[in-house]
Amino acid sequence: MKIFKDNRGMILVFTMIMMSVLLSTAIGFSFFIIADINQAKAVDDAIVAYYAADAGMERALYSIVKQKTFESMEKLKKDPNLNSTGTGVTLSESGANWSLANSTDYEKVFFRQRLFNGQSVKFYVLNRGNKKEGERPKSLLINWEKGKVGDNPSAINLQISMTQLSPQSVIISTTTDSDRVLIYYTDTNEIELSDSLNNGRGSTCYNFKDALLPSLDLVNQQIFDYVVELKALGDSHFDYINKISATVYNDNCETYASDKEAYLQSFNPQGITNLTIKAEGTFGKSKQLIIAHLPPRNLVSSLLSFVLFSEQDLTKE
Repeated sequence: MKIFKDNRGMILVFTMIMMSVLLSTAIGFSFFIIADINQAKAVDDAIVAYYAADAGMERALYSIVKQKTFESMEKLKKDPNLNSTGTGVTLSESGANWSLANSTDYEKVFFRQRLFNGQSVKFYVLNRGNKKEGERPKSLLINWEKGKVGDNPSAINLQISMTQLSPQSVIISTTTDSDRVLIYYTDTNEIELSDSLNNGRGSTCYNFKDALLPSLDLVNQQIFDYVVELKALGDSHFDYINKISATVYNDNCETYASDKEAYLQSFNPQGITNLTIKAEGTFGKSKQLIIAHLPPRNLVSSLLSFVLFSEQDLTKE
């Protein structure tokens, strides 16, 4: 029996196999290359979007602080130069956009996740003297939890400082009208060693004391506005506050101690009156957000003039 071997066409088969391998390799590499190109473009777009958001933030801060024109975000957003409807303002050079559409006048519950050692948060309780007796914020309720190091709570402590702000000069009874003074007096400055979970009493309540300066004889009792500062005190970067909330109520702390349910029903949603500026920048498919918190009125004096530029609560995402 004779068997014939015909090898014709083998070269074509091997060629097709090699071309398939090379084509598969090229396609695979092309996916990596395209992904790298898209990633590089996304990074470039994110940089442009970030600086667009920064431009929006700077423009808003300029209007509020330098021009001293706006006292609320609602008024600010109606400015035609800060038009925040639709896509917001388009930058002529880059074509990126920024918008202030998500900015708010106040936050109902002040919250800061993971308040690290050495950081502080400030917020304001304003216009208390213009409120009726039953609508005036009288106390501040603070609830906070320590972070953990392993299974044990960290060694972090919380400092609460409540400083009176006089929106107008006050006359001392022993002086003439020309001798007016501005009062800034810290009537509460305490350090909480134990958090709300471990202090045996839960949330900690602080009254707005509206206390007169011990060394001054004032003509009339004043209803003060306040700046409240919360600061984390610890020894290492392992010490941190896991979460914290501060809310304002129209009843005093004595009501909280005697009738907690009635106290909680006196919650004042507009008690904390920070302006929260949220400048969002967009370019291509990238979005960047810059957030700043500041008092919703002109800074009352040089005491607060540094807050905006050196110690404001500024978050960049």
